[in-house]
Amino acid sequence: MDSITEDDLYGDLREEDSQEVSYVEIKADLDAVKLEAARLRKENIVLKEQNVALKKNISCLYRTAKLEIERKDNEIRRLNQILEKR
Repeated sequence: MDSITEDDLYGDLREEDSQEVSYVEIKADLDAVKLEAARLRKENIVLKEQNVALKKNISCLYRTAKLEIERKDNEIRRLNQILEKR
């Protein structure tokens, strides 16, 4: 079995040291994420409002279509009765 050298054991740690991020960069990233979160919250509110409006509209459209079908069915029955009397 090969022995683990110090380079093998700590090699990845040395790479991370060179990848340090400054406080300013982290703060800038945090601020950007906060702005994006705020934008998404606003967009979510707008989408929820649109969703409510669309549900209301589709409900009204469904009721209107249902009533129109009933009206036409009644008209067809009435016309069929007239034809049967002839």
